[in-house]
Amino acid sequence: MLIGESLTVKGRILREDSRLVEVKGEILDSEGRVLARSKAEFVMVSEEKLSSVPEGLKRDMKELFMKMGET
Repeated sequence: MLIGESLTVKGRILREDSRLVEVKGEILDSEGRVLARSKAEFVMVSEEKLSSVPEGLKRDMKELFMKMGET
């Protein structure tokens, strides 16, 4: 793997219900070889429960998601 080589990033929702989302992702090099794999589960939080999350943590989460959207 060389610096500047193109990578492909793939992601997919495996399962989704009213509260849980299961996803997986892969990073591949320019020849299609898998360099990294991930799998994660996310829990949906209602607006009501989100109000109990400290403001600093909400701000940090928002900044992180904004940075991820820039790429």
